[in-house]
Amino acid sequence: MRLRTVLILLILVVGLVAFIELYEHELPSTEERAVLGKRVLGVDELEAQNLEIAWDENLVRLEADPAPADRAWRLTEPLAARADENLVAALLDGLASLEKRRTLEDTARADVGLEPPRLTATLMTTKGSTRLEVGSEVPGSDSMIIAVDGGNEIFVVENTLWPDLTREPGDWRSRKVFHGGQSDIQRVSLTRGGEEIAVTRRDKAFWIESPFVDWADSDRVDELLSQLASMQITSFVDEPGENTAELGLDPAVGELEIDLGEGSEPFRLAWGEVVGAEKNLHFAVADGQLFTTDSELQKFFDTPVEGWRSLALTSMETFQIDAMEVFEEGQDELTLTRAGADWNRGEEEISFTSVSELLYAVTGARAQEAMADSGAAISSESSPEPVLRLVLRGGEMEQTVAFYRGSDKDVLARVGNRQVGLKVGQNEFTEILDKLGQVRAANSKKTVPDEQQPADETELSSDQES
Repeated sequence: MRLRTVLILLILVVGLVAFIELYEHELPSTEERAVLGKRVLGVDELEAQNLEIAWDENLVRLEADPAPADRAWRLTEPLAARADENLVAALLDGLASLEKRRTLEDTARADVGLEPPRLTATLMTTKGSTRLEVGSEVPGSDSMIIAVDGGNEIFVVENTLWPDLTREPGDWRSRKVFHGGQSDIQRVSLTRGGEEIAVTRRDKAFWIESPFVDWADSDRVDELLSQLASMQITSFVDEPGENTAELGLDPAVGELEIDLGEGSEPFRLAWGEVVGAEKNLHFAVADGQLFTTDSELQKFFDTPVEGWRSLALTSMETFQIDAMEVFEEGQDELTLTRAGADWNRGEEEISFTSVSELLYAVTGARAQEAMADSGAAISSESSPEPVLRLVLRGGEMEQTVAFYRGSDKDVLARVGNRQVGLKVGQNEFTEILDKLGQVRAANSKKTVPDEQQPADETELSSDQES
């Protein structure tokens, strides 16, 4: 036989073996086939589109969001609300994995409660609909009788699904109030007594947009978003009565609106009065549902607009700063730039430690108060020229912080293009000056004894971890 023919035959054999192995790998094992053979419905819960449950005079209809990226479910009958996705997922899993214990032979449907059935559950999937019919309980056991799609095959199955199938319609509602992700929030607006405070996301940070433009207090905004993400419904108020004004909802005590970006409907919440003597409970309305909640949103409505203003000297984090220029009264100009794990002071390489402490002093400092008329305050109460000016750079960001010595030991600061001045305590300013002095006094890496190098590296590692 010619060599070429042998090679062709060898390739065909190898390909056939590979195909057989792949085909057998995709087939279920003997044990898996046995399990699948016991399944009653033969449905895939991931393909479910809607579910309708009817028993007695009750009708519950659940519908999946049509967007493939969002498997959110909504309750559409007997009322409209966001459904508890965990409850829906558990029921779908139970239906998909429902197994027959045995098949009843020569049994009439009417004799086992299937004419008519006690309950029907119709599941619509991408492949069509499947109707589960539930008949009588099996006396003295934990089993019940079922049939599928009106067929004459009658099965005995475990009855653990019955409590989920007969859940009260209102209990399918989700108790989670806000379903968006914090990273998706683009704008937050709180209104109370006609006064609005609105903050909007800009380059990963939040800015106050109204009633003035300034940096927003990141800690306060983060606390609000965390409170919103964890907000739960304590109880639903399905029959509020006619006088909703007594609940503080007509008009509302406060209103919250969240913009989740282009293509998404804004989330809106109306905030009401406390519930009777329960000072930790408030009435609220969101997504068409009136409910009570123990959320602490009240303190955010009570925060005056000035309380949302950031008192930080910079919005940059320590790790974001790659360079700093320092202009200090009575001192030479100083330029600091990152050099790998260390920093350059001008042309000299110095340890990371001293610069790190300076950066933490600047980024961690907080002013005592903000002053709207900062120009007048600086011209009348402080030195006309800054005693210290820092230019911080990182990536495409650049921010300038200028310090002016005040008349009463406090220090006034102007930060970039912010329209307010910041009154900085003497302790914070002294801390920055002390750390700056340590940077100026730090030895060049070339003059540091070798035995000190491991200590610096350890401090660097510790600082990065923190």
